Amino acid sequence: MITLRYIALALLVCVAALSGCSGEQPAEEAALDNAAPAETGELAPPSPGKKFKAERMANALRGLTYDSGRVEVDEANAEPLPDAEAFDTAAQAHKRGLYYIFEKNDRVAAIGALTRAVIMEPRNPDYLADLGQALLRKGKREEAVAAFNTALDIAPKHLPAQKQMAWALQMGGDYEGARQAWLKVLDLDGADGEAWGRLAVVEYYLEDYAGAWEHVQRAREHGYTMPAQFLPLLEAKMPEPANA
Repeated sequence: MITLRYIALALLVCVAALSGCSGEQPAEEAALDNAAPAETGELAPPSPGKKFKAERMANALRGLTYDSGRVEVDEANAEPLPDAEAFDTAAQAHKRGLYYIFEKNDRVAAIGALTRAVIMEPRNPDYLADLGQALLRKGKREEAVAAFNTALDIAPKHLPAQKQMAWALQMGGDYEGARQAWLKVLDLDGADGEAWGRLAVVEYYLEDYAGAWEHVQRAREHGYTMPAQFLPLLEAKMPEPANA
């Protein structure tokens, strides 16, 4: 699954504020969300679509807690609900979760399956990193960061978790945190051209334009092409050094 995990990193998010990200709903959720709103002047109860989605997400998250900044098993709710998808092993749940991410683009189902994998094997950093990825795709950034932190507590040199952590921090606008996280990625793999490129974007937001150009050059040296819309923005702040 390492190959799939690295492919997912390339597709996970777009550069913050430089391009947008999209996410389609499963058909049944979209249909329910289109229900007619209440026409009274009173505060209306949640629509059937919103209620369905909230319950589905709550069930997907059931069995783990994130409040401590780390992923912990919630023993009182760790048993699956009677109508939940059943898995014989953690590996089976993990495989199913990846299927939901890559084949079905159903992030809630992926969270549910990967949650079961982590409940069954809470010390597996691969399962935690992939759960974090599913959470991040669904907009659950704080929970995703908790999952990545837990994976890195267990395996400090886990490159996919470290790289996704950097993405999560950058998406959330924590540019100083993202800078440190991307530097850790480069400590693990100094030839990662994309990491150099993302670090250049972070330096731009931190207003270190000379540093940004330096990292652009390193990205190019390692075969990474910077997003086309980024370089004109950087040029407007500081022309590219002649010796870059």
